[in-house]
Amino acid sequence: MGRGKSTVNKLKAGFGQGTGADYRPWLTVREVPSQGRSTRVKGLKTDREQVFLSDNERGNFYQLQWMQDVTDIREQFPLPLAKTIDLAARLGIRHPKDNKTKEYLVMTTDLVVTKADGRTLAFACKWESEINNPRRMKRILEKLEIERKYWTDLGASWKILTEKTPPKALVKNLMFVRDAYSLEGVKGLPDSEGIAYAAHKFKEALESGQAPIHMCNWLDAKLSLGIGTSLLLLRHFIATRKIRVDMSQPLRFNNPIKLEVETNA
Repeated sequence: MGRGKSTVNKLKAGFGQGTGADYRPWLTVREVPSQGRSTRVKGLKTDREQVFLSDNERGNFYQLQWMQDVTDIREQFPLPLAKTIDLAARLGIRHPKDNKTKEYLVMTTDLVVTKADGRTLAFACKWESEINNPRRMKRILEKLEIERKYWTDLGASWKILTEKTPPKALVKNLMFVRDAYSLEGVKGLPDSEGIAYAAHKFKEALESGQAPIHMCNWLDAKLSLGIGTSLLLLRHFIATRKIRVDMSQPLRFNNPIKLEVETNA
């Protein structure tokens, strides 16, 4: 729900508008108390710093960003106030208001995803403890119903995600490799031929069931790299899908890592 600056001022400032790198989320970490840690994450597909008000939102963002057919993710997306007020009236639901000013609040959707085929998917991120709390459940479900009706009226898909939606192993793996997505500015790397050689040797090691850490140590010595450089390269290869591994299993580089099973589906 929108707080802080007035709706008019925020619209003039460009909040809640734009796409990709130009989008500005409606809410900031200072405007809304959240359950969990508020964080800023560099979006790999949006090329901008993205704002998440909880670990719940961030975890689901990581999973959505990993999907190859996702082209844009907008967080804290504002719904048109006039539209949600009308929907609330039609549904017989009290529209959210500011407790002090009693002014209507702008409702937001936590994550709005654009797919490569042009489809829009909207997601509300809720903690299971919230939606299962008898004292709060009714009001939360009422507000979610306004949000659901807004998106379904547009013909878009809308779903509730919880902290248990994204597989824990996948989220941990993505958090571990994501900082190695770009090698720009990293010093001490081999030349392009050396990087290609490292990718080839890592694939060989994984296919043979060898623990990657052994290949990391060998490559650091073989290519005269600083300790840990080959591990950085392996994380980069996984993050960019140059090496496709089974991300549903925890990545432990002192143990064999399974390659992703290719299907024709």
